[in-house]
Amino acid sequence: MRKLVNAKIHSIVFACDTEPTVITQAPKKEVTLYPRDIELENYNKLSKFKDVDVVDNVKKLNECLKKWI
Repeated sequence: MRKLVNAKIHSIVFACDTEPTVITQAPKKEVTLYPRDIELENYNKLSKFKDVDVVDNVKKLNECLKKWI
């Protein structure tokens, strides 16, 4: 990520570890994830980077992509 920021290339990060507890669909069942504190901190830090859009769901990803495509 550092090289992208230094190169001034706009980046979109699809973050999946955004809440203390995340329920996601695995191939055969739902799975509960428990992100570590460092992952939650990094999500917050990435949100503040210049030229970086951090999204946490498909709707936001599509909205973000429309700006750049």
